[in-house]
Amino acid sequence: MDKSDNSMIRESSKVIKSNIFYVVEYRELILTLLLNFDETKFTKSYLKDLIETAHIFMKLLEHFCTNRSIVVQRHTVSRKRKTKKSTPREQGATRSPEELWDELGPQISAVFQNDANIPSDIVPFDAASDKDMDEQKVDAMHKIQTLLRNQQFEEAIGLLRASREVWPENDSFGNANMAPEEEFMAVRDIFMADIQ
Repeated sequence: MDKSDNSMIRESSKVIKSNIFYVVEYRELILTLLLNFDETKFTKSYLKDLIETAHIFMKLLEHFCTNRSIVVQRHTVSRKRKTKKSTPREQGATRSPEELWDELGPQISAVFQNDANIPSDIVPFDAASDKDMDEQKVDAMHKIQTLLRNQQFEEAIGLLRASREVWPENDSFGNANMAPEEEFMAVRDIFMADIQ
């Protein structure tokens, strides 16, 4: 294609080669195929074709790089350190949970009244985890508290409801038939709890 008389074909060749040499997956495909070659599964003609393809690829890359210095280069970005300014969230960390609740309680109540945005597909329990049920229960409680304090109320309430289904015993997350006011108080209890 590079030696064609038609300029459109030569331009297409440049575009194709630039795509092949700049996309990491394309560049590493032949190497991956060579590394995954298994003589018990693949034929010798496949290996021959693979080696010829690798040779052609290297020749194309060499020709492509003759007029360029580097195909892909990593740029190191120097970042300036920012001076830390006190944010309202940091100031909130020094306030007591009661003061925070007085501020956030009405917002949480509004989320309960309009619960269309509360996700219902949250999974609080990971069966493949090394942690047992009780540890994951504490982790779920801690995550609910963190979400509440970070003002992610919909996710916190969704996680609370999902946890209630997984751990119905002892009403740690409330019971299935609780009124909205009781659920609000359960959220308050988790918000105020000293969870380690």
